[in-house]
Amino acid sequence: MMATMKKQHSFLFLALLIALSACTDARPPRVFKQDGYLPDTGPLIQVANVQFGGGTTSVYAMASAYGSLFVTGKPFWFARWDITADPENPHSTYAAYPDHLNTFSPAYGGWVVDQFGASAIGVFGNFALTSGSFGASLLQIGPSAQNAQEVVRLPPPDKSGQGADPSWEFKSIAAIPNTPYVFGFTEQDGAYKIDASNPQYLSRSYLAPYSRDANNMPIPVCCNTGAAVLAGKMFMAMRNRLIVLNISPSSDFTPYPTQNQPPVPQIMQQMQPVGVFATSRYLYVHHQPTSANTGQRPGIYVFDQNLNQVTYFPIQPFVFAISQDDSHVYSNEDDKGVKIYRFR
Repeated sequence: MMATMKKQHSFLFLALLIALSACTDARPPRVFKQDGYLPDTGPLIQVANVQFGGGTTSVYAMASAYGSLFVTGKPFWFARWDITADPENPHSTYAAYPDHLNTFSPAYGGWVVDQFGASAIGVFGNFALTSGSFGASLLQIGPSAQNAQEVVRLPPPDKSGQGADPSWEFKSIAAIPNTPYVFGFTEQDGAYKIDASNPQYLSRSYLAPYSRDANNMPIPVCCNTGAAVLAGKMFMAMRNRLIVLNISPSSDFTPYPTQNQPPVPQIMQQMQPVGVFATSRYLYVHHQPTSANTGQRPGIYVFDQNLNQVTYFPIQPFVFAISQDDSHVYSNEDDKGVKIYRFR
């Protein structure tokens, strides 16, 4: 089924206002795979439960691109897992263990996943942008799949070697396909548009607060939990609602819908999302209601490019990713491993 399956800143204001350490060498960790079938996973079949290094595997953030999963977590901190050869048995092509950080971060050192990779990850070109409680980190991940290296840290470390900046603490990161632009979303304050055309110097503009009062002062909004791009639209998970915006040719936000676009369907209006993911064909929204009155079951709802719901997955991950061919789900549901599901 699945295989077939600022120029406009004022508009944005209105739209938003209304609405590691277990491994000691560089060898690829062992992968433990457990076959199984869970009858309560709807259109999914659980085909594996993956642990790297033979122990607890906690994945904090996940992205899918270039036939790989890019993940942050423990014990590997940052890793690239190949899923092209066998999507049900990922192979680690690179992992930045804590005792190899002199190679991973030669310019700065002291890369700690909680500080620079626990919150979000976005992949674009030969780079990945990660973020954590201290700020953001730009990693070069290509052209070789067997290597990765931090090239820029934001904010730059102060004289003591560190320095946190909340404006670089992104809860979600979304790249605009076929452009040099990446959006970073803070938890409460707003969205930043980042020009990555020169990766050695990321140019950032403050796009917009999530909302403003009558005196044009920012109003804290809680909380951004995810962002994804599909078919020229930005989908922002704001915990109590899913916001849909168009992306202009200059990679700015404009209102959705236009006269020629279908309205946001009621089921999408009822989402209380804690995560969102997109491939080139489908949008995956993890809905977790805050009360029993939302009318929608918790789980992952799948929509096509026209915002039609096509299926539903009754799973509750902390974080998840989808293979780019829409054939497998990778899901951290217990902070002990990554469950892999195949679409029926």
